Amino acid sequence: MLFREGHLRHFHAVIPPLTVSYVEQMRGWKESLGKKATGAAGRFTDDGFPMGVAYLLRVLGQGDDWERLGWFGIVEEHFREEQRREGDLVGAGAEPGLERASRLTAKRFADTLGEFHLLSYSLSSATLFFAP
Repeated sequence: MLFREGHLRHFHAVIPPLTVSYVEQMRGWKESLGKKATGAAGRFTDDGFPMGVAYLLRVLGQGDDWERLGWFGIVEEHFREEQRREGDLVGAGAEPGLERASRLTAKRFADTLGEFHLLSYSLSSATLFFAP
């Protein structure tokens, strides 16, 4: 492909940290909706990032490289393990304050994992637009 050499040949490797930033931003926007923030209502449905990533992967011919990373599987495994750890902490008869904190942390992990799932679905859908 055209961009197999040069500074863009490893573009697919930049996507994981970008997804982390995107998910954090989306979670922030969704949390601000509950606080009656103005202007945030339309942002949490933003699909520009997954659409742009899908487009660039297609143009750069790095879709297969991206798939081989298995990023969303790694994220799933990580957050499931973190949720398990928090569940073990709660189940171990922790102090009430620590138990509440662990429950909130487990909920945050579940919410973040949910956002990663939504991003994964959006990215998969967006790649269909640019399929050969």
